[in-house]
Amino acid sequence: MAYKKKRGRKKKRGPKKKKPIVQRTYVGLKRPYHIITTSNGVQLKDIYTAVSAEVGEKKLKEFQEKYNKNVRFPVKFVSNHGEKTFTNADYRLMLIKKKEDGDYFVGKFKNEYGKYVECTTDNDKWLFIDELPYLIEETFWVYGYNPKRQRKTFQFIFDELIKANSATKLHIKQIVVYKNKVLISSIDKFDMVICKNHMDSVRLYNELAKEVNDNKIKYVTFSGDITKHTLSYDIWYQKIENLTHWTRRKINKNSTRD
Repeated sequence: MAYKKKRGRKKKRGPKKKKPIVQRTYVGLKRPYHIITTSNGVQLKDIYTAVSAEVGEKKLKEFQEKYNKNVRFPVKFVSNHGEKTFTNADYRLMLIKKKEDGDYFVGKFKNEYGKYVECTTDNDKWLFIDELPYLIEETFWVYGYNPKRQRKTFQFIFDELIKANSATKLHIKQIVVYKNKVLISSIDKFDMVICKNHMDSVRLYNELAKEVNDNKIKYVTFSGDITKHTLSYDIWYQKIENLTHWTRRKINKNSTRD
């Protein structure tokens, strides 16, 4: 049985009509407003561009909420560039504008005391509009893991080194601070968390104690700060030495910048 080929629409003969070219013109730059992240005044990343200051201001607040939402233990100390010391962390989301002819703007932001301070940029290409602080989650070197590629969060330390196996007296854990280290010891395990400095190790110790209390974990004890005058000093020092085989100088470092 033969089938007839279905005929389609007849093609129009002659050249196709060209679509008119629409010339688009913009007044000034298309997206002159940028949101950047900074650390102690040094730019880290350019994360967003906007068509207007209103859109930029809205996004600035959205980014702050997004970044701060799940931070449990924020970074408090950052390395002081060019020096073997730490300085207080100051992360900012900054809204700036690419300068156009005739632009001049003086922005205001809240300082650490809650007062508004005027701010102008000394950059010939950019104008400062506004800024907001934001938080970054701190990470730690847990001995036994790679200090750069396998850094651990506060939540990991609490869940895996303290909360795990803490339901019985057989695994009672004792936690102390020594220099820039938080030491966690039980009958069959010894863990060491290396912090940036002594202040950070005390801060971690206090937050872990709070978390243990909030979660009503019974078999964990906090025994404070260990010094050479502490009766149990030799015991804790020996535990570190057996774990790491470090030199006395390295064990007694008070900071990762020493």
